[in-house]
Amino acid sequence: MKLYKDECFVLKSSKLGDADKLVVLFSKNNGRIDAIAKGAAKILSRKAGSLDSLNKINAQFYKGKNLDTLTEITLIDDYAEIKNDLHTIADIFYLLELILSFTKYLDDSESLYEMFSKFLDIFRENSDKGSILIRSLELQLLAQLGFGPILDTCLHSGRRIVEGDKRVAASGGYVGYLLLNEIHSQNDYSTTTIPDNILKIQKFLLSNDLEDALQLRVTKIQENTLKSVHRIWLQGILEQRLKSMTFIDQINESDNARK
Repeated sequence: MKLYKDECFVLKSSKLGDADKLVVLFSKNNGRIDAIAKGAAKILSRKAGSLDSLNKINAQFYKGKNLDTLTEITLIDDYAEIKNDLHTIADIFYLLELILSFTKYLDDSESLYEMFSKFLDIFRENSDKGSILIRSLELQLLAQLGFGPILDTCLHSGRRIVEGDKRVAASGGYVGYLLLNEIHSQNDYSTTTIPDNILKIQKFLLSNDLEDALQLRVTKIQENTLKSVHRIWLQGILEQRLKSMTFIDQINESDNARK
């Protein structure tokens, strides 16, 4: 009987049969773990509340052939402050879905685990700066997994990008920018010209720690541009639109309709 322990974030869980749950976890030492939590779907189960999405837990597993079995759970943190607001819930579920999508690229789960754990501690104390913190995490994630971004050089021509150049965000799985006057294909870039200040913000976020993003004063237009560019890059790599992106857009549309 092979038992092992790890610290994990609960990414998602779903009911399996009448009593059990299928749980997807992001662990510190073993990356993604898919496990069965026996009896966790029962209303009176002590495991049930500990397996809510985003919870950080200490867990013991029995190694199985296809799926591991979750045998013991101790709740470390439920991040209750984050879960009290619809907007922060939407943001965090987006990050959980993003991490879940990227786990297949992981060679080193511990560094990403520590980065996400640090992000949550900063985020819950500074949720009013949530947008720029998320943009910082997205860039750090892309860099850590080896996707770039390349900010100083045109991905098409290799020419150095300087201040004042007209540039657009590359798409189709490429993470960086293209000089507008050197593009020949209509299929590998977005249509919006990206201003110099966006690159300056991205370079700052890439070269500093997550908490340093709190120093920046970013306008709403800049926030929206950063979000749009990062979405183009992420969707190109993942070859899909994340469901949580649609949820976030629906919340924002509802907010705008009330104004």
